[in-house]
Amino acid sequence: MNSRKNQSIKRKFVDREVMCSVTRMIYELSKIQEHLDYEDQEALWNLQSKPDYVNAVLDSEYHIIYSNFLGGFVWVDRESHSISNNTFNTEFEVCEDCCLENNIDFEYIEAYEFWIVTDWLGEKLKEKNELVEEIFGITVWGRCTSGQAILLDSVISEICNDMKILEGQDYEWSL
Repeated sequence: MNSRKNQSIKRKFVDREVMCSVTRMIYELSKIQEHLDYEDQEALWNLQSKPDYVNAVLDSEYHIIYSNFLGGFVWVDRESHSISNNTFNTEFEVCEDCCLENNIDFEYIEAYEFWIVTDWLGEKLKEKNELVEEIFGITVWGRCTSGQAILLDSVISEICNDMKILEGQDYEWSL
């Protein structure tokens, strides 16, 4: 995924889909959030952190499997072998259900940077359970990592891979 050519493809993708950093703006808005309307307050709150249900389940007596028979993700109690009452489409959804149904304590993941992204990328990031909200009519991504180029983020690699635009894939981007 991170060959020189794939890095160039992902750089082109990021240049097209990620507009600019608004980290300072988000931090300043956080200081005055009580003066914002309710929708913007909620969006600002949701953009800054999210529950880490996945790691909470990994550290518990439950595990997650995909059941072809049931057609979705389920959680399983390692001791009693009982399974969740419902199936879920994503790992995040099943982990959330497992934590809430079994009173598993979880931590929060915080965003360190905030970026304006295209609406299209915002939707793709949401599908990957990233922090994305619309604030004042702009789509903002709360990036939960820092210190490396955005093109190296695993979520960017996943989206590019899903699009099949990487080296050797069906729709490989030319440079």
